[in-house]
Amino acid sequence: MIFQKPLLSEEEKQIDHEKRDLLGRIKQLRIALEEIEYSTQLEKIIPLEELSQRLRDKLQDLYEDFFKLSQSLPSTFSQEEFQTLGDHLRQLGRTTNHFFDLIAEAHRDCEALEKKIQRISTPMDHYHRRKILWIISISTVSLLILGTLYSALFLKPPTPFEQRMAYLERFESSKKKSPRLSDLVEITKALELYHKDHLRYPISKDSKWSSAKTVDPTQEREWIEGLVPKYLPYVPTDPEASSRLFRQYIYKSNGTDYKILVNETDEVHMVKYHFPDLVDPKRENDSFGFWSSGALHW
Repeated sequence: MIFQKPLLSEEEKQIDHEKRDLLGRIKQLRIALEEIEYSTQLEKIIPLEELSQRLRDKLQDLYEDFFKLSQSLPSTFSQEEFQTLGDHLRQLGRTTNHFFDLIAEAHRDCEALEKKIQRISTPMDHYHRRKILWIISISTVSLLILGTLYSALFLKPPTPFEQRMAYLERFESSKKKSPRLSDLVEITKALELYHKDHLRYPISKDSKWSSAKTVDPTQEREWIEGLVPKYLPYVPTDPEASSRLFRQYIYKSNGTDYKILVNETDEVHMVKYHFPDLVDPKRENDSFGFWSSGALHW
C-alpha cells in the first residue's frame, strides 16, 4: 500500500488517544455551557440557585475527567490553564454571582484550550496530513490526464485554414493605423476562402506579378480573378491610384503559394513598428503584406 498507518509506540498511541479524548471533552463542556445559557431562559420558572445546583454535579464530574486527561499530555500546557477553566466551572455550580460573566469566561477558556490542543502534532496527524496531500496530488494528476485524453479524443486541433484565418484576425483593428493593411487583410481572407473551396489559390497571369495597372482596362475583369462576387464585392486597389505600374497592391501566385503586397509605400515604416512580421523580407524598405511559406522569397 502507498500509505500505511504509522507504527506507534504505546506512549504515542496514548498521546494520540488522549488528544482526541480531550477535544471530545471540550466539545461536551461547550455543549453543557450552551445548555446552561438556554436554561437561564427558564429563570422565571426555576430560580437560578436551583439551576446551579442541578448543573453542579454534571459540571464537576466533567471537569475532573477533563483535568485528569490534561495531566497525561506533554508539557505543552501549564496546569494553570486547566485550573482557570476548572475554577470557572466550579463557581458556576456554587454561586449565582456574576453568573453570565462566568459562562462567558468558561466559553473563552474552552476555545483557547481547544486551539492549543489542536496544535499538538502526533504521528497519526502526520499520517493523515500526508494522506490528504497524496489524495489531492492524485486527484490533480488524474484531472490533468482526463483533460488530456478528452482533448485528444474530442477536441480537434485547428485546421491549417482555421490557423491562417485566426492569424488574419490579429489585424482586424488595423483600419485606423493603415487602410491599406485593412484592404490586404480582406483580400487575403478571400484568398483563403477561395483556397478552401478550390484547393488552390487564384493563379496570377503567367504566374507573374499582377496589379490593377497590369489588367487591360478594356476587359471587365478584376486584377485578381475568381474572388468576385462570391468572396468579395470587388477587389480593393491602392487608394493612391498611382500611374506607376507596381506602386500598387501587387499579387503573385502559382496556385500552390501566393504573395500579396502593398508595394513601394512609405507606410512600411509604420507597419515595421506595429507589425514587423508583415514586412516583406525581399523588399523590406518599401513593401509589406501576406504570403504563404513557399512564397517567402518571391
